[in-house]
Amino acid sequence: MIVRSWSERASIQTVVIREMICVWMRFNAKANKCIYYIDIGADTHRV
Repeated sequence: MIVRSWSERASIQTVVIREMICVWMRFNAKANKCIYYIDIGADTHRV
């Protein structure tokens, strides 16, 4: 059994959240803006 560290859990959770944002943006805006959320961590507010 592999016990993951908090940093690994946080990174995985961040990736999942970014993917959810990506899907939400594409569904609502009908535009592929995933790159803004995937490439940038601290700059996610910019569109």
